Amino acid sequence: FLDVINGDSTSIAFDRIKEADDSDPDRVTSSKQNIEDHLVQEYRGSQYYGETKAQLERITMNREYSVKTPSRTITYNTSFSTQFRWVLKRTFTNLILNPQTSFAQIGVTVFLALIVGAIFFGVKNDQSGLQNRMGALFFITTNQCFSSLSSAELFITERKLFIHEYISGYYRVSVYFLCKILSDIITLRTLPSIVFSCVAYFMIGYKATVEAFFLFMLTVALAAYTATAMTMAISADQSVVAIANIFMTIAFVFMMIFSGLLVNLPSIVEWLAWFQYLSIPRYGL
Repeated sequence: FLDVINGDSTSIAFDRIKEADDSDPDRVTSSKQNIEDHLVQEYRGSQYYGETKAQLERITMNREYSVKTPSRTITYNTSFSTQFRWVLKRTFTNLILNPQTSFAQIGVTVFLALIVGAIFFGVKNDQSGLQNRMGALFFITTNQCFSSLSSAELFITERKLFIHEYISGYYRVSVYFLCKILSDIITLRTLPSIVFSCVAYFMIGYKATVEAFFLFMLTVALAAYTATAMTMAISADQSVVAIANIFMTIAFVFMMIFSGLLVNLPSIVEWLAWFQYLSIPRYGL
């Protein structure tokens, strides 16, 4: 209390120092700069500076610089065949435990085959029959393209699981890809193509020979395989199924236009005519 009365308290002394500093800011700045320069000079002349500099120079001389970006190498404890066997087994086990997709695909295929067979039933060998046969082939190949849209979610829905298992070193990318391709082709592409061919081919009245029937079945299956491959290629770069379906629908519509049935291909301008070589229905016809 007496210090406060006499003006000797800490707060009063601090206020006086602050007032003195505010009164001459140039002198304060110069004083701080002199202190910093003095500390720098003292450190450069110390033993610690010499030792630190020597260590840094030694590390710099021995280090090999590389412009390559460091990457993580994933090692596997099992061979390719072992990974392929177990991942393929797991994939087919999941299909067996959830057979709704396969049964639904086959059911829709049988229904469409009956509808197509009923519409083009017993076509005649005249000009109208030729037109009906071409229309049936066009519908079948186009249907195979749009049926492959179901494979769009193959890589999208399991992307997080795949990334986790791949980073953990469970299996290779090629193993996962091949297993998914085989499971989808066998259950959702090959079997429906065989069923569709067996129902629609004889109802429409195509050439009743073994060679022609198996050629028709092979063409239907290859059209489904090609459309599925394109669908997977597009969906692999997307994270939303709806967006992938939009891109694939646009691609299939362009393929329908350049299939050769809706428009005369030689009449198309040259800078658009090359689209015909990307049309799956064109090769199916």
